[in-house]
Amino acid sequence: MTSLCFLFRKEANEFRSGSRNRIENCIIRDNGTKKPGIGIDIQGKTQDIIIRNTRLENTAGQNQKIGIRISEEAERTILQDNTFKNCPVHIENLNSKTALGVVPLYAAEQKSTDPQSTVHIIPHPVELEVHDGLFRFTTRTQVLAGTEAKAEAVKLLDYLKSAMGYRLTLDENSSRVENVIRLQIESSLKEQLGEEGYELEVTTRSIVIRAAGPAGLFYGIQTLRQLLPPAIFNKQKVEPIEWAVPCVRITDYPRFKWRGLLIDPARH
Repeated sequence: MTSLCFLFRKEANEFRSGSRNRIENCIIRDNGTKKPGIGIDIQGKTQDIIIRNTRLENTAGQNQKIGIRISEEAERTILQDNTFKNCPVHIENLNSKTALGVVPLYAAEQKSTDPQSTVHIIPHPVELEVHDGLFRFTTRTQVLAGTEAKAEAVKLLDYLKSAMGYRLTLDENSSRVENVIRLQIESSLKEQLGEEGYELEVTTRSIVIRAAGPAGLFYGIQTLRQLLPPAIFNKQKVEPIEWAVPCVRITDYPRFKWRGLLIDPARH
């Protein structure tokens, strides 16, 4: 059985309902395949696609990727209140007009008491995978950064100190692999990510942010801050609270040289 559940190709007129194409109140299942599944694949030129109140579900008992891929040619796509069961989430967004920031990206069969069970990042990254588990910060968590990354590492320590109530330690040469945040500058990533792109990987053991230069590390750190509980932005110590972030793999880079946000008070 194929893992592809919905596929929009070319003009996709056959999916038109009124002036919009809709997938609403559906359960989309991937019953197993040798290859990772794409639950919804939007290709070619389409117009006003809405995916709402829909659950993508992996019933094969395997930890497969299943998710949503949106073509660069899609005119506009809106995703709201969708959930994912028993599978890492992979969203590949090639279209800057797609509203992804309001989407709950992961939800278990039952409601989780874990505040990190959903991930919301603004702007939404190019690629995002959510996995089981958390990385938990402690007073023994260490930040590892070489000379080139040291300035950004110091900023990270300053960002976290106020709300956490303690300052993490910084080391340039430690070989530790557990309970660490590692900031890495790799010039070879410039072709793939540009000056401002980054890769962020969180496991239960470590957090790694990789970029071609300091700007990429800076933006990776801003994403890491959003993964923490919102109280991390407080200017005074917050307690009692568990400082933890969900296990994710993120790749992001700007599609355009400038990004902006417009709020029109006359129509808002």
